[in-house]
Amino acid sequence: MLVVSLELKNIGLINYANVKIDGLSIIAGENDTGKSTIGKTMFAIIKAFSRYEQDFNEDNKRQIYRLLHNIFMRVRRLSNIDSLEINLVREFSPPKLMKEIEFYLDMKDIESIENLLNYRIYLIEDSKLKESEKELIISKLISLIKEISYFSSGEKKEYINNALRLAFMSEFGTEISNKLSKGDSWVKFSEGLDNVLEVSIRENIIENLSYSEEELFFNDVTYIETPFILQMYDLIERSTAFLEDEEKTANKFSNIRKSIVPFHIKDIINKLANSEYFNEITNMEKYQESILNKINNIVDGEVVFNKKKRDFFYQKEYNGEKFRIKSANIASGVKAFSLIQMLVKSGILNDRSLFIVDEPEIHLHPKWQVEYCKIIVELVKNGVPVLVTTHSPYILQALKVFSDKAGIYDKTNFYFAEKVDNNLGTEVYEVNENLNKVFRKLSDPLQKLVWE
Repeated sequence: MLVVSLELKNIGLINYANVKIDGLSIIAGENDTGKSTIGKTMFAIIKAFSRYEQDFNEDNKRQIYRLLHNIFMRVRRLSNIDSLEINLVREFSPPKLMKEIEFYLDMKDIESIENLLNYRIYLIEDSKLKESEKELIISKLISLIKEISYFSSGEKKEYINNALRLAFMSEFGTEISNKLSKGDSWVKFSEGLDNVLEVSIRENIIENLSYSEEELFFNDVTYIETPFILQMYDLIERSTAFLEDEEKTANKFSNIRKSIVPFHIKDIINKLANSEYFNEITNMEKYQESILNKINNIVDGEVVFNKKKRDFFYQKEYNGEKFRIKSANIASGVKAFSLIQMLVKSGILNDRSLFIVDEPEIHLHPKWQVEYCKIIVELVKNGVPVLVTTHSPYILQALKVFSDKAGIYDKTNFYFAEKVDNNLGTEVYEVNENLNKVFRKLSDPLQKLVWE
């Protein structure tokens, strides 16, 4: 995969960080050292880019459809109702023509769109309309061609700026910048040697933005913060997020006051709920089947979503009888594995989708922490990029051992988040060659306890 780098200054608790994703990246450190800030920033950027593309394209399509409708109404008004001209009017039907245009727009094939509209110009020229009427419609078609060409290369900065603003607000609220630092804040996002995005932030407001016209390598990102979201489906579904279509949510639950949750929470709960549609997958890759079998053996069953009951259920077979347990009564460790189980089953995790796991050890016994790391490494070995934050020496050691055994040590990077400047901020730096320092720091409380 393409090496992706994220560089931060004065974001959240972080004074400075430079982290790369080249397969598996692990950020270790004590509590309150800004580890999650890296994941949230990465999530915000990737989601903002995918969102701005969506907003940009939807706005463009709405504008194109409006112009098509105006042309259609003009053709229909000017045409006499005989069989030939009825066929002419049909050729300008907005739904029909828009469907064809959308097909080529999604492929970024502007030349084919121009051919479609030039054919309509030919039809007008060959029609029985008056010359003055022909000129009017043809001029509108030529204007439409120019508009579409402009849309395809138009100014996207406003859309990106707005998407980033909403994404950062969703993840950080109004506390993007480091409160304890007086310096400006900035974020740089690179792919290989190319700078994809540079953002300057002053007083939690995006001031300067520069970006590449190239498409982002990651087209999606999934962030796991806690497995307890499984038992909060109804609450989360009724909430909204800054990046979400609020009007749609409001219409769905019009009589309920909406609360706001971070977008990464809404994002993953929707993905998990949608996994119900993939219960009968037949074209799964071997590594996916392998991971699902391993998780099934660990948790001795699987978790599935029941749309009618609006809840997740753990189910297993025992002596030929099926047992089901509601999400609130599922063990937290089982939930942790089940999140990956559902994401793998639905094909969400792939080589163009970043998977972020925040402190998985919180809900896992050390034995299952080791098993969890085996699953993570198997995902990375099969092309899924993963970012893990942790304060567990078990997780750190297990990821080190299993990545070495899997032959992905050259695509595995370890980072340490450490408080600096009298605890006024933290720095995150690479420790590939100095992991012992991290092990000592994370295991120090146990060592002190043993020797007391």
